[in-house]
Formats: sequence, C-alpha cells, structure tokens
Amino acid sequence: MDAQLSSDDDDYFPGKISACFADNGGGDAAVTFKDLAEMMEAVVDGFRAAMLKRDAQIAGLKGDIARLQSEIERKLAGKYMGTYKPGAVYSEGSEVTYDGSLFHAHKTTKERPGSGCPDWQLKVKRGRDGKDGKDATNAAR
Repeated sequence: MDAQLSSDDDDYFPGKISACFADNGGGDAAVTFKDLAEMMEAVVDGFRAAMLKRDAQIAGLKGDIARLQSEIERKLAGKYMGTYKPGAVYSEGSEVTYDGSLFHAHKTTKERPGSGCPDWQLKVKRGRDGKDGKDATNAAR
C-alpha cells in the first residue's frame, strides 16, 4: 500500500504518518498496533486542526456578511431631508422631493436632482395634476 501525502497535508498530518509506512529494509513496511494508534492520533489531530482553520474562516465570513448587510441597509434606508434646497449638501442615502418627485442620493452631492446627475436616482415620479378637484369632494368619507 502506497501512502501518498501532498505537501499541503504536512500542515495537518505531520511526519508520524509517513514514518509509519517507512520501509524497514525488507521491502515492506511493518506497521504495528502502536504505529496505527499513532497514525490515528495524527489523523485526528490533523482533522482537528483543519476544523479549527475552517471555523476561523467561517467566523471571518460571518463577520464579512454582517458588515455587508449593515452597509446595504444603510445605503437602502433613505433619510428624508425634505424639499431640495439649492446649495445644500446631501449625504449618501438622503432623500429629497423636487418638482413633485422623490429622489435618493447615491453619494454625497450638491447637485440638483432630476438634472441628469448620476448622484441622484428617481425613486417616486410625480403624478399628474387633477383637472378641477370636483371628483374628490366625496373621497374623504
């Protein structure tokens, strides 16, 4: 039986395993119960080390996911700033009304929304004006 270990395995399965399969001079490797026990211990230790490394990677990924979720929520949660005021600075995530429409700022800007500036995105388009308002007299009930 040929035991093939890659150099990556040395991190988890130290020389104990390959030593168990060393040629004793007679052409065959002599493996004793003690050798097998040591080999099993090395395998268990190797898996334990691999699991600890994996757990650390998972913890790091969970942290990355939490950070990204927070960033997405922050960017998507609009902060309504009222009617647009020329010259005012609006931070990323700000929302303003301008000309009857609602706009969301993708980044900090002083630009006017609706001017073709990529800093703003139209969120709610202005509706049409009513004709004379007579139809709305009974709507409040």
